Amino acid sequence: MEEMDFVPDYNEEGLEDEDTAKPVTEVADDQGATDTETEVARVMMERKRKLQLCPQPGCGIHTNKMRRHVVRYHLANEKHWFLFPSLCCWECKKWDIAIHVRLHGPFSIQQHMPLLTSLVSNFIDEISQRLEVRTSGFLDFVVRRQLGDTNSEFSPDELRVWDAYDKFVGLQIERERSLASPTRISSVLHWRTLQRLFLLADQSPSPCVSSNQDPASRAPTHTTPRPEPEPALDYIDAHCHVDRLLKVAQHKGTLSTFLNDQVIDTTGFRGCVAVFCDVATLTDVERWKELVSDKFIFAAVGFHPKNAHNFSTDAEEAIRRLLGHPKVYALGEIGLDYSGGCHRHKAVQQSVLRCLLRMAVAGNMPVVIHCRDAEEDCFRILLETLPRQWRIHLHCYTNNWEAARKWCSAFPNLCLGLTLLVAWGSSGPVDVARNIPLNRLLLETDAPYFPPREENYVPFSNPTMARLVALEIAHIRHISVHEILSNCLANTELLYGLH
Repeated sequence: MEEMDFVPDYNEEGLEDEDTAKPVTEVADDQGATDTETEVARVMMERKRKLQLCPQPGCGIHTNKMRRHVVRYHLANEKHWFLFPSLCCWECKKWDIAIHVRLHGPFSIQQHMPLLTSLVSNFIDEISQRLEVRTSGFLDFVVRRQLGDTNSEFSPDELRVWDAYDKFVGLQIERERSLASPTRISSVLHWRTLQRLFLLADQSPSPCVSSNQDPASRAPTHTTPRPEPEPALDYIDAHCHVDRLLKVAQHKGTLSTFLNDQVIDTTGFRGCVAVFCDVATLTDVERWKELVSDKFIFAAVGFHPKNAHNFSTDAEEAIRRLLGHPKVYALGEIGLDYSGGCHRHKAVQQSVLRCLLRMAVAGNMPVVIHCRDAEEDCFRILLETLPRQWRIHLHCYTNNWEAARKWCSAFPNLCLGLTLLVAWGSSGPVDVARNIPLNRLLLETDAPYFPPREENYVPFSNPTMARLVALEIAHIRHISVHEILSNCLANTELLYGLH
């Protein structure tokens, strides 16, 4: 094999997996909301200066949790997930061998050694074939190309696993491992080294392995040609609050200027359904028109149920007038919210919801529904008010699939929106993500809420993070992220009638 011109492109400091972010400084109540927002912006910039850029080409993410980011978004993805026995546990479906130890205990590792050994062997065969090196010369290749790392070391839990592996295959346990110049296969199976190996492998042709194959029997296939890479697919964030996002970011322009100023990658980003449901925005018509004129905006207007006690005839007329704008595609968000102290206004919320649902029917507009701690009442009112075939977006759904199935059965054109709560480990959204038919799923960020926890320097989310929701759902379902993106794009366009 001819040597490839490849030098590991990474920042040494960026591979330190330490939380370098400073805590947010507390701001006294009497400083006011403006001072608080200024402090948030200052802390955000301070944190960003402490972050490192992911070394994966084309990623563009800055993070202070590099290990977690690389494992979740680059190693444990639909492209490479059959290639990293060191990073996953087929029993508990976790992407980290250290989590395996904590869940099952170090002694139960012995039960999985035959499977782990088989996976390691298959991995070495496969990656060696991709790199066009002999299996017997694999370690020399890693050392010669300097794919190890002097800053790397295994965690205590990982060491237990790989010491047990070495003993199982007949090797003496090393007191000190060299991950920079590995002398055994187990010392190669560190996330940083694996990432560099995959970067090299991506530059070489190789066979593919079916993602439907049983993980325990995954062996390298030497006869099937590698398919052409799938093109990057477009996506739309089906629900966000652009006005709130720009306010908390203290940005006076539009979404496009914000994304440009923040140097946020918009590859494949077709836009977002921007929901305007705050009185301040609805009554500031000039600012509203400026926001919806942006190329990335498909608008929806409504009235948030938490503010239902402030609903007035003026607000009703403002919504009715804005529904006639050519860039408004839905009425919402509207609904019921009994969480916190809002249950005191149940009757008012229900009255406002019925009023706005009738307005949607009269204008033939899809509706965006917000429902918190009020599913029984909300479901009943929609059944009483809307035709069964109405297009409904049940936004930021947090209950489980059993509850969601009732909505889907009653309204055949209803779709459920999932946010990055699926990555936060929330049981309800994860259950829905695992079971919902793909033709009923929407991706949403609900920006500026639910920022990704792996990039915890981010004080708020933005609409381009809808692709992260797709990645998480792809992980949960063990299918291609392209399948998620293509289905959700079609669902969003159909439900909202986007052009």
